[in-house]
Amino acid sequence: MTTHNRQQFQGLDTDYCRGKASQMRGQSEQMNGLMGNIQGMLDGVVWQGGNAERFVDNWGSTLRPKMAESSTEMDHRGRELRKRADLQDEASA
Repeated sequence: MTTHNRQQFQGLDTDYCRGKASQMRGQSEQMNGLMGNIQGMLDGVVWQGGNAERFVDNWGSTLRPKMAESSTEMDHRGRELRKRADLQDEASA
């Protein structure tokens, strides 16, 4: 992690922000992959009974939608952070 003397530094650390934006977008992609893996396991396993029904219902109605929403939001925030870094560089040029 890069540290800065706050009294000497003004503006946005654009390199740091771009790095974090890239991480955020990568984590969003990982979350999408994880959702696909979980769905694939559920589709490929024979699991019956009350626990199975509750989990599959909870997965489809709550867990998967919340993960998808979080992934989309993380990707959006990463793109926004990248955009702000670009704007900062343009303003500083």
